[in-house]
Amino acid sequence: IIVDCTGLETPGQLHEKLKTALSFPEWYGNNLDALFDCLCEAEASLTLQGWQTLGAWFEGFRLTFLDAAQENPMFTYKE
Repeated sequence: IIVDCTGLETPGQLHEKLKTALSFPEWYGNNLDALFDCLCEAEASLTLQGWQTLGAWFEGFRLTFLDAAQENPMFTYKE
């Protein structure tokens, strides 16, 4: 799954893109804890494009992706 981050300005926008791309459930909470929980159950390979343009807030997402990839062998993350 490739997610293009070009033009995103807020964490909420990235949460919405991820929710759609990864088919997260309706109850997805749009926060990093919920993201981690969903990624730990996901069977997906996630590649982000254009992440270099995101603000400092992206680092929390990046760490969450890396942590989830260590926790869940069915989930991979690439930049």
